[in-house]
Amino acid sequence: MGNVLRLDFGQSLYQQRPAAVAVLSAMPQTILLAAVAMALTLLAAIPLGTVAALHPHSVQDRLITLFSLLTASIPDFWFALVGVLVLSVNLGLLPTSGQASLLSWILPVATLMLHPVGVLTQVVRGAMLETLNAGYVQNARARGYSWKRLAFRHALRNAALPIITVAGDRAGGMVNGAVIVSAVFAWPGIGQVLVDAVYNRDFAVIQAGVFVVGIAVILLNFLVDLIYAAADPRIRIS
Repeated sequence: MGNVLRLDFGQSLYQQRPAAVAVLSAMPQTILLAAVAMALTLLAAIPLGTVAALHPHSVQDRLITLFSLLTASIPDFWFALVGVLVLSVNLGLLPTSGQASLLSWILPVATLMLHPVGVLTQVVRGAMLETLNAGYVQNARARGYSWKRLAFRHALRNAALPIITVAGDRAGGMVNGAVIVSAVFAWPGIGQVLVDAVYNRDFAVIQAGVFVVGIAVILLNFLVDLIYAAADPRIRIS
């Protein structure tokens, strides 16, 4: 346990360097990939969920709900393999692996976004529906405020807590999902390091990788708590 506190997990048998160094050197690429995927997920899910909530039971709402259910139901690994087969092998539009160009980011980011976009869209829709039906929103609507102003300047902030909770959970899942991305797209992140360590029985690197990913998820949960306080002043007071 003393060695763990010093991040000393021993020597990597395969890479011939400290296991912690092998893992920590791969984390920035994983964090960058997860951050880009989560940013694009929020940019897609929040407008989609808001539009669905503003027009409940309409054609837009049904189409958005169908889209979110499909994306939330498709397995990540299946989507990644089909994406490589169709877009890379058959059509030659995207690279099959690596990160040499911006095009090589499209399939890995889309794979990580797939499930979170579907889940977050439904969460945003449910939270916004509840908030838009609140008394203060109806009162503001009676005063002549437009739905656009009510939705994005007032209701969205009050509906933010469940959205932040699910987004934080999905962000942690993106770090874990990097293993699938690394295995399919040969992405040089923590997933590739762990996959190689399993194949080579490099137990020191496996231990270091699991520990570092666990710490990253804990820090992410702490960050979510800080965002709670920024989004809702009542949490700071309590």
